[in-house]
Amino acid sequence: MKTYFGLALGLLSAYVNAEINFEYPELNEVPDKYQEGQSFGEYHYVKESFGLSGNNGMVFYYLIGVRPEISKWYRKELKLSKLNKRKGRDYIPYAPLSEEKILFSNGESESVLYENESVYLSEGPAQDDYWGCMHERPLFKIQWPDLKKDKFQNSVSENNHQGSEYAVLITGDGDGWSTGGQGVSASDSLYMNIIDYSGEIVIKAPMLNVSYSSYPLIDYELESDFFFDIYGIPEGSNREDLIPEGDQDLGAGRKGYGKLFAQDFNDNGQQDLVFWHRIYKSHRSVKDPKTKEWDTSKRRFEFEREWFTWYEENKERTSFIKRELSVEQGKKWLSDNQLGWNDGYPKDNTQCKHSGLHKVPMMTNVYDPELKPYQR
Repeated sequence: MKTYFGLALGLLSAYVNAEINFEYPELNEVPDKYQEGQSFGEYHYVKESFGLSGNNGMVFYYLIGVRPEISKWYRKELKLSKLNKRKGRDYIPYAPLSEEKILFSNGESESVLYENESVYLSEGPAQDDYWGCMHERPLFKIQWPDLKKDKFQNSVSENNHQGSEYAVLITGDGDGWSTGGQGVSASDSLYMNIIDYSGEIVIKAPMLNVSYSSYPLIDYELESDFFFDIYGIPEGSNREDLIPEGDQDLGAGRKGYGKLFAQDFNDNGQQDLVFWHRIYKSHRSVKDPKTKEWDTSKRRFEFEREWFTWYEENKERTSFIKRELSVEQGKKWLSDNQLGWNDGYPKDNTQCKHSGLHKVPMMTNVYDPELKPYQR
């Protein structure tokens, strides 16, 4: 299982997108029994854990490992069992298993958000699609003020809501790339899970999905020759986030990006979260009929399609309702508020821990005249 735990973050200055704050506190809040190093039953201990408290509960992660002395005992017993097998005996030692979960706790009970095979925390980007290094901060808070109070009441009373707060969990499968004699292949995904403090994942939005190879993994011929070929859908992601159902052009690699914009776009006093998704397909390449060599003069991804996803906070300010939003209306909302692709979250790579990544373009090898500032 792939995990990432470089989490000594400290309280960073908040990232502000219109009327929403992204805050990254230290992730050292977990229930006592899940503190790192604690014994966990007869064979296990808490190997890794981190968590984040909110208004009414806590979201936290833990990884249970087998205690070193048990592992040592198991290796010895396994060796003995092989010896017994040669002697016609059937003794097979019990192999203690590790456990991995993401939970929500309200102080009285716990509920599982993800567990074991469904837990995907990215180790890092495949190739050079860092996308704000979202994997480095897998758990944080988003907050915004009471829009009705700010816009219509201009005063605070005991009955007014004081704003909304949600936990955000970044899941995905990264580090899925390889280099070899043939070239490079990459497979990566990042999803934003917005969790209310009753323990429900109210939004799961794709923020990054890339899947490509610099050499054909399948022997495509005729009209299906591409410089980048499909590598495979990243673990933990949805196939339709990259390639729509019914699309037969599977030979082409894809890069998909998502941006989050937050504001009261329809001016009704309720927070809107708008995701703008854009998919890019590898440039169609051909072979020289004489030399049989690839024409690699345009090694790039080109715009294929886009869509918007809109979530509106409910009147009780406890969850979100998914609404329909056309591309035309989505772009109009952004234009009316003087927002463009560059203003969405993640905005740039300045929050990457490695300072050398701060100036790396957000969308490498992507050709899109509409988004020219992000070209390499």
